[in-house]
Amino acid sequence: MRKIAILGIGQTKVDEHWDKSLREIGGEAAFLAMQDAGVDKVDALYVGNMLS
Repeated sequence: MRKIAILGIGQTKVDEHWDKSLREIGGEAAFLAMQDAGVDKVDALYVGNMLS
C-alpha cells in the first residue's frame, strides 16, 4: 500500500453564492488548498463535502 499525505485544505465561505457557479466555488476551495499546501502542481486531488 502506498503512503499518502494530506498537504492542504481549502474551504469557501459559508454563504449564499448566487453570483458564482458550482465550478467557481469548487475551484476557489481547490486553489485555497493548494495555497495552504504551498504547491503549484498536484498528482491527484480528492474533494469532499459535508454530505460525503
